[in-house]
Amino acid sequence: MTNGTRIKTGEAAETMVRCLESLEISVDAATKQTYERIRLGSRWGALRANLERLDRARKSTPGAALQ
Repeated sequence: MTNGTRIKTGEAAETMVRCLESLEISVDAATKQTYERIRLGSRWGALRANLERLDRARKSTPGAALQ
């Protein structure tokens, strides 16, 4: 389980998709305003970029364990 804030590099995302069969991500809010109010110091845009990075790695890694 992760809150998604530490998936900051493509290498981290690639490692996750190669090594994990499942991954739960707790986002804590459905809107930018609520997310940034609850997760002080975190930015909605950075979280979205991290999740997109993970998704790109999942789609481009042959034999990825994480589907």
